[in-house]
Amino acid sequence: MKINRIRIIFVILALLIHSSGAKSHFFYLAPMWISLEVLNQNQQYLRWKIFESLNILFVVYTITVIVNRSRDARFGDSTEALINIGEHFFYAIFIGIKMAVYLKIIGLELTKKALLWIVISLNVIGFFNEILQNLICGRFVFHFIADSQKDMFVNLAGTVVFVLGTLLYSHWKKTRNGLRIA
Repeated sequence: MKINRIRIIFVILALLIHSSGAKSHFFYLAPMWISLEVLNQNQQYLRWKIFESLNILFVVYTITVIVNRSRDARFGDSTEALINIGEHFFYAIFIGIKMAVYLKIIGLELTKKALLWIVISLNVIGFFNEILQNLICGRFVFHFIADSQKDMFVNLAGTVVFVLGTLLYSHWKKTRNGLRIA
């Protein structure tokens, strides 16, 4: 997927957010949009055979989060819990991939130290997301309700899957240039 299609999709998402009245969802859309704009201006990224697939991955994740958070209809409690768990689980995987891509395009190898930096960053962002939600909901900043605790745990579980996937990918691609752990 090329950047012009991404822009159209993100404009539609912005209209959805605006029409739903959930203005706080722009906090999700804006960083994803800006990061894809930056990636798609980078000539090295655009030369990768998989850049369009990565774009699709990042756009689909963004669509899923925005549509899920903007919808009026609700499912049963267990279904809603599974949707929320999936969102937090895949956050760690997709944003971890995006961070690894950024490291690669700025010329850094994905070393074990860099991977640790990604792990810490993912979970710090998740932690601050829960603080932001507490502020929006009028709760004490550091009072993490059971749902917030679950979200942070699921972010951590997704991070573990991202790390394992990255290590397996690195092992599989030992002889090729890619997102290899040095």
